[in-house]
Amino acid sequence: MNAKPHASAAQANLALPRPTDLLFMVSIVELFIGGGGRLTELGPLPLRMILFAICLMVSVLLAVLRPHRLKQQALPLLLVAVYLLVHLPALIHGLMLGNDPPTIMTELQQSLFWLIAPFFAHVLCTPAMVVRAALLTLASSIFLAVAYLLMLLAQLTVIPDPVNFYLMTLGGSPEFALRGGGLFFYKGFLYLGIGLVFLVTLRLRHWRLLAALVCIALALTLTRGFILSTGIAVGLALASQRRWKPLLLALGMFSIVAFVFLIYLPSVDEDIAGQRERSNATRLEDMAFMLDNTTVQTVLVGEGFGSPVNERAMIENTFMWAFWRMGLAGVAFWLMPLVLCGIYFGRVRRNDQQHALASSFFHSTVLIYIQTITNPYLNNPIGLSFVIVSIFALRTLSQRPSSISISLTSPRSRTAMIITTQQVGSP
Repeated sequence: MNAKPHASAAQANLALPRPTDLLFMVSIVELFIGGGGRLTELGPLPLRMILFAICLMVSVLLAVLRPHRLKQQALPLLLVAVYLLVHLPALIHGLMLGNDPPTIMTELQQSLFWLIAPFFAHVLCTPAMVVRAALLTLASSIFLAVAYLLMLLAQLTVIPDPVNFYLMTLGGSPEFALRGGGLFFYKGFLYLGIGLVFLVTLRLRHWRLLAALVCIALALTLTRGFILSTGIAVGLALASQRRWKPLLLALGMFSIVAFVFLIYLPSVDEDIAGQRERSNATRLEDMAFMLDNTTVQTVLVGEGFGSPVNERAMIENTFMWAFWRMGLAGVAFWLMPLVLCGIYFGRVRRNDQQHALASSFFHSTVLIYIQTITNPYLNNPIGLSFVIVSIFALRTLSQRPSSISISLTSPRSRTAMIITTQQVGSP
């Protein structure tokens, strides 16, 4: 059977997603673009919560209607079980200590997104859906970059008072934070870095131009964590692909960006320098408090949800949060997804065509783990959703290296990803 019919069949397959696929696609676009979810509120409930509830109900229906497929759900169900085993005792512990119930529930609510793992696993069991997830990740990143740059351009050309414009349009939402000079931070900008990793590793048509666009937008966020985590992730991705010349170029560009936006600008702008000093002080105070107050109980079971650190409920470092709330078991649990992704990525043969796609997911997960040291993205739906997608995307790519070939170009459009089956063994 020649390759051409296979490519046509793959294109048809990509054009006709199942209802569950459509639900997945809508959900991840909202997650990747919607920041913390407050921008898409529909009445009293955010759209994110509605989609989350629908995904859970679909998961239950699939388990009832297709019990023969439960074996394929062993891993996601195990992940959910371990999540509950580690986190529910911390919930009970916090309530028994008399900690503030709304604070406790807010903490748990952020990490409850783990419950969606069986649904994501069901959808991402085919390479076609892995490709769709990659394309939607890219599209979300480019959309965020273009929207941010257009807003900055508007402030420079037609808006007389950028600060007043920000306060009137964005200042009422906790999703945004003013950086000064009209620049601002948005929680969803995490996907600028993730999109840059995908662009560099996949090398689709016009990828250099798009990467430059996203890189400029990322730098203008003035967010140290984003710049550092993206630079490290891109460097690791290029090294894994053995692209040494682009790696040297990327290191040079990263050094320039890091100097300008991490060293020079804070030295000439007191507002930026002040924000960073306060941020550094908060993290150091949290660390000192934990070192002074850690006991054997903290190491073994943690201090429970809602237990304050320096009279603050929020801890900026996810791993410090996990240790303080759940002890070493919590840290081990939140490191487990990275280990799983690493195992699956290691099983994808370097000479397979899907290696670049697998590298995109794995190194973007590495980016989130680096970023979550300074901002709690890993235990938040913004970053956690992508990590769950990566686990099952990488599992699919690692399971069928001999029967699936993923080409990143097509005869008509180099921006399309085409899947062709080689009929070497069973799918």
